[in-house]
Amino acid sequence: MSRYYFDFRDNDDLMFDDVGVELADLDAAHREGFRGLMAVASEAVFALASKRHLTMEVRDENGLVIELSAAIQSRLLR
Repeated sequence: MSRYYFDFRDNDDLMFDDVGVELADLDAAHREGFRGLMAVASEAVFALASKRHLTMEVRDENGLVIELSAAIQSRLLR
């Protein structure tokens, strides 16, 4: 088991994970990061007239290992 950290970026705002979570392997960390990113992205879709770039940076004790991102653009059509 290794400890993985999930840092989240919303445009230029960074939320740094200093606790992390123990997971079996890199595949498990990838799945966890993807689930977290999709949970936030699904909420961002409902914000009217917004443009956001969301990034989940997954790292282990040695540094960055996975970067997942989603671009969201919502706009009102009249």
